[in-house]
Amino acid sequence: MDHPRDMNYFGENDLRAFRVDQWKVHIALKDEWLESATKLDGGLIIDIKLDPFERSPESKGHFLWMKEKTYILPLLVPHLKAYAASMKEFPPRQKGAGIGVSAILGKKR
Repeated sequence: MDHPRDMNYFGENDLRAFRVDQWKVHIALKDEWLESATKLDGGLIIDIKLDPFERSPESKGHFLWMKEKTYILPLLVPHLKAYAASMKEFPPRQKGAGIGVSAILGKKR
């Protein structure tokens, strides 16, 4: 990604959110420490300039606000495509440790 304010946020090897300029879109959220992340089909849009602590999703009007801001999603697609291309060019070297109860139970089976 060639933009100066592009960031990707990961949990282990999984992309959980990405940021372009002032916009951050969560693809998955993890609310509890020992639970798995919940994937969000439509994403969760946050304007970091307006809400640097990311508290707006707790407000009642956030979903309506998000629907009004969906015009930004097509602007973010090129950045996601660049990320996907970089993963082909530079694939992950190893899998994540998978630390957690679900990983431990999965290994015993």
